[in-house]
Amino acid sequence: MASKFSSPFMAKSPLHGAYTSAAGQGKTYVSTRQAIQQMQNDIVAGAKEGDIIEKEQKAKKACEIGDDNKPTGKIYQVSFNEKGQETKVCK
Repeated sequence: MASKFSSPFMAKSPLHGAYTSAAGQGKTYVSTRQAIQQMQNDIVAGAKEGDIIEKEQKAKKACEIGDDNKPTGKIYQVSFNEKGQETKVCK
């Protein structure tokens, strides 16, 4: 048996009726499948972006600071060639 307090609360809830069909012909459930898939896609995209940034930072550090932790005098440059492709050079 439901609590006497649950009825007034559920009537005001934005979820009231969200889990059943209008005619009461059975229950249909709200699917969060697309939302979960979008969240997973966002997580993967963020992780890939973080990996790229980390690799860039390591390449820059390897170029500008030698194995002996002293500056090499070189500069890590990112530029674009005539085809619009990104090129990375340690000069």
